[in-house]
Amino acid sequence: MAYARVAHAPHEFVAAPPKPKNQRSLWRRLLEAIVESRRLAAEREIALLIKDRGGKFTDETEREIEQILFSRTRW
Repeated sequence: MAYARVAHAPHEFVAAPPKPKNQRSLWRRLLEAIVESRRLAAEREIALLIKDRGGKFTDETEREIEQILFSRTRW
């Protein structure tokens, strides 16, 4: 004689509703806000540097910007 379990009534499977594709997590939004803040700060600093150099964007100015932005540990 074989013994087998039989479900007398089928059980409903309840899954959590899928997360909408356009909704980002809290951590993702926080990271994006930090990146955007740093980008805007860098753009402000570049604008001030160009303004101090007479408003002209030359090769020398570009080299100075690269040295400033890539040499600092805060960026």
